[in-house]
Amino acid sequence: MATLLALDSSSKKDDVEWLVYWVVFSTFCLVDPIVEYFVIYWIPFFYPIKAVFLLWMMLPQFKGANVIYKYVKSAMMVTGGSGKGGESLADIALKGLSGSSTTSSGASQSPKDKGKQSPAKEDDKKK
Repeated sequence: MATLLALDSSSKKDDVEWLVYWVVFSTFCLVDPIVEYFVIYWIPFFYPIKAVFLLWMMLPQFKGANVIYKYVKSAMMVTGGSGKGGESLADIALKGLSGSSTTSSGASQSPKDKGKQSPAKEDDKKK
């Protein structure tokens, strides 16, 4: 019900909060059966702990879903080689996929390889 009220409001802040909540909650629902299968016999009071966790995630006083989202987001950020950081795993993966097309032009060569040319370019210079 609170999500529907947030959608009807003019503020976008509450929309973002509830979107983050639903993304974290759906991820939790995907992981929960696997964790529950292995952990339920080892942790006493598993279901009360799970209920408290879900309340912490949902209640606006705590904004637990935002805490989890920010933690996971920061954990998925990695620093680049220059130490500047801010490059996500998705960006690195996309660079890796597009790396095969940029190596022929020399755009993604390492600094020590920039002086070297590919055999095809050396043959063009000889002609």
